[in-house]
Amino acid sequence: PITEVSDVVLDADLYLIALPDTAIKKVSSSLPFLKGIIVHSSGSTSMNVLSKHEKHGVFYPLQTFKANESLVEPNSYPILIEANGDDVKAALLKLAEKCTKRTEYIDSESRKKLHLAAVMLNNFSNHLLHAVETFVNKQQIDFELLNPLLKETFLKTKNHLPVTKNQYFSPELSDF
Repeated sequence: PITEVSDVVLDADLYLIALPDTAIKKVSSSLPFLKGIIVHSSGSTSMNVLSKHEKHGVFYPLQTFKANESLVEPNSYPILIEANGDDVKAALLKLAEKCTKRTEYIDSESRKKLHLAAVMLNNFSNHLLHAVETFVNKQQIDFELLNPLLKETFLKTKNHLPVTKNQYFSPELSDF
């Protein structure tokens, strides 16, 4: 990783800005003229923050990453791209196809909405799992007993859409 603009190599084919959303525009503005493609990896930031650069786009892996942890299913997550020209689009698609099985072109507004849905799915699922873990721990029940159910529940969404077909209601839940 490069931490100083002065360390940027001027003749690379691709420059990836993988920083917090609030830093992308500032870093992009501080970069010198570069011949390569400039992209960011944000789900919620418009491609237009890179418009200073002749060739620019977005290379967005729709996945949650954690430092020093491998993905459960590498190469299965989608990479969504956006580009300001056909040559940039072709280059980003070619790169994305080397990284994963699923690539798609998506505009900034749709990507922003999809990113919000992904954040909701990830964060609310984690919150619910935390609540269940807290509940079973208080009951002195091993949370691991729920793992097969958890796995089956999430895997069913691949085959049973809409997901409401998988929703069951039990009167006992009112006691929860």
